[in-house]
Amino acid sequence: MQPCVPLSPRFKKGLQRQFGFSLMEMVIVITIMGVISALVGSFLSAGFSSYVAGSRANELVGSTAPVVERLKREMREIRSSSDIASWTGTQLNFIDVNGNTISWQIAGNQLLRNTQVMLSGVNVAAFTYLQADGQSLPAANTDIRLISFTVTVSSGDYIQNSQASVRIRSML
Repeated sequence: MQPCVPLSPRFKKGLQRQFGFSLMEMVIVITIMGVISALVGSFLSAGFSSYVAGSRANELVGSTAPVVERLKREMREIRSSSDIASWTGTQLNFIDVNGNTISWQIAGNQLLRNTQVMLSGVNVAAFTYLQADGQSLPAANTDIRLISFTVTVSSGDYIQNSQASVRIRSML
């Protein structure tokens, strides 16, 4: 069976499949891919920045917290206020329950235990000494009942504040 009307060569050419893309299609696809890449890149950059900030903050907390806990633990070993050899806003010297003399002091931007550097990057640090009623001690008074220590440490743009307070017990 033959077709009613023969197909012209021009019509046959239109039925053939065309392969490839036009220049305009390529430009549109590249532009869309560029916009998508810029959006995805900005989201990834924000996520990476927050990860870096979190890890730096964790490093600062990780270096500060153990030192403050050690200071707190050692201050708990003071038997009575008579075991405190000397005390100022930047230094605390005492004798612990084992008879060891321990000195904590702030020197420049470092917190020292005896002569060992325990913490660097200290911006602000202070020891506060209180009486049993919570009032600050006069300079001549040696009836210390509460020792409080506050420290602010920084690393770059990150700041860590820590505080420790210990009530002195009369264990004599």
